[in-house]
Amino acid sequence: MGSVRPRTREVRRGSALWLLESDGEAKRTVARAPASERAAEPERALLCASCGSEVTRERERISVLDAHEHRFMNPAGLVFHIGCFARADGCMAIGQPSSDYPWFPGFDWRIALCIACADHLGWHFQSATEGFFGLRLDRLRSA
Repeated sequence: MGSVRPRTREVRRGSALWLLESDGEAKRTVARAPASERAAEPERALLCASCGSEVTRERERISVLDAHEHRFMNPAGLVFHIGCFARADGCMAIGQPSSDYPWFPGFDWRIALCIACADHLGWHFQSATEGFFGLRLDRLRSA
């Protein structure tokens, strides 16, 4: 199955440019909250559900395509519920970037594994100018 492409538009919120896709044109899609808002977010760690190693932190949550959480189906028919994060220091991205079945227009993807136990935690998405992690929310737990 191909990518899910909602109709979107360019929107400015504060100083960030949010999504976004207009007439099939991929535009800047990653929006991070202003520093003042991020500072107020909890410092709580998010851990790998398999081994308990720290993967990322709540403050790293970002919006992509105007939302933090997304549900996508891969070509095999599996549905994934993911959250978008600016950083995930507890992940390693493996393999060559792929543009097959893109979930986020303009971004190639690589599989992201837990650096401690190698569990599949999600994907790293990369464009020519920016990147982010789409992490499987069912594979994370709060500290």
